Amino acid sequence: MQEIGFTSWFSRDTPLAMAIGHLAAIECRNIEIAAMPDYLPRWKSIGGSVKKRGMSVTAVSLGVPFFYNQSLNLNSPSEQVRNASVAFARNGIDFASRIGAEIIYACSMKREPPKECSNSLGWLKESVSECARYAEARGVKFALEPFPTGELPTVKETMDFIRSAQVENLGVLIDSGHAAIAGESLTAASRLSKGRITHIHLNNNDGVSDLHWPPQKGKLSEEEFADFLAALKAQRYSGKVSLEISKPQPPAETLVRSRLFVENILKTS
Repeated sequence: MQEIGFTSWFSRDTPLAMAIGHLAAIECRNIEIAAMPDYLPRWKSIGGSVKKRGMSVTAVSLGVPFFYNQSLNLNSPSEQVRNASVAFARNGIDFASRIGAEIIYACSMKREPPKECSNSLGWLKESVSECARYAEARGVKFALEPFPTGELPTVKETMDFIRSAQVENLGVLIDSGHAAIAGESLTAASRLSKGRITHIHLNNNDGVSDLHWPPQKGKLSEEEFADFLAALKAQRYSGKVSLEISKPQPPAETLVRSRLFVENILKTS
């Protein structure tokens, strides 16, 4: 497993430049950046700022802009909305490629009524397959992140979907906090996804809400994280791990403690 990094979105009140500064101050070497609409045309300055601080971009998130803009939906019943969402995703993929990110990921955030489930999954498959092929042509891996309220709330359902899509450049992002809400074992999820795990998010919560607490606080125990990381090591997962923490207070101390928590587990696993 490669080094541990962080996501750069701490809250709506933390500008990207400030987040990058916080992470540089604790000697972070890799970060994630969200494909926010106002970031996309600034790819050159953003990429340069990250590089200047000795960091690289591991991944770009489509989930964050999709969360803030509810009109973006890859599995919408509206073809017009789906087309606009795929177009936005393409712009995000271009952004990822230009700033040297290895991965871009998305998720379905809204689940349609049961009678529309099969149609919704079909629309999602069509959109995601197009995005994954577009990303492959630009040298970027495309991943799906299970989301508790979406059409793919669990890793198991996401892996079933990925296998049915039969698109080579399509992997899964396992988010520990989302698994906690879904009541899904992280270790079992890692085994189900062997060979398709593209990226990992570590965070914690109360098992109900997606709170993005530090991993050392919340429903998931240190033992569960240890078992999960050991399972990844056993299957020779070679990707990176991002700590996805919201509103760390105080920022530097919380981020450092979170990284040390994971590093200490890795040393003993």
